[in-house]
Amino acid sequence: APLGPAAISTGEPEGLFYTRMPWERSKEYLFYLYAPYGESNTSTLISGSLSAAQMQNGASSSHVDGLGLAYAAVTASEPSETPLAVTLKQVFGYLDLSVSTSKWTGWTMESIQIESLTDAALAGSYTFDLTSGKLAFGSDASKSLLLRISDGSLSGEPFHAYAVTAPSAGTPQRYGITVTSPVSTMPGSFSRVT
Repeated sequence: APLGPAAISTGEPEGLFYTRMPWERSKEYLFYLYAPYGESNTSTLISGSLSAAQMQNGASSSHVDGLGLAYAAVTASEPSETPLAVTLKQVFGYLDLSVSTSKWTGWTMESIQIESLTDAALAGSYTFDLTSGKLAFGSDASKSLLLRISDGSLSGEPFHAYAVTAPSAGTPQRYGITVTSPVSTMPGSFSRVT
């Protein structure tokens, strides 16, 4: 039976949930939580899509909030008004790209192209299994990601650009990076292990 948020919890960082499921004494129940919620997901297999075209406004990282997926498993043996501590695990990886230059100070940044040099998927449609914690990308998996930047200026001070990508799962990854401005293109590369 699905869990629903109690009205008192709406918009709060902590919440109470309810279920209409009948409880049996001396039995443990396992509940899976995930966010963001999707009505079309009616089993422990969560389907969705991680966009290969992302948009960042200025130095804000707020755009990553709508792109991520987090989950947890909770065991309960009886109904309670006492909150259970739940720690949500992030499914995807998060990149914090620090871009600085003295050569192109004052130029506007239009986009950052991230390309997998290890042939790893970065985005696309996916299925995530809540029971096993396994993530699988579909046939449309993309090995590149375009992060469009509005109001991003290049300078000697670091500008932080944030992207949500497929996790590296502890495997070393190499990426090609291209920063584009209206005037020029600046290539580079980096490696990541998370």
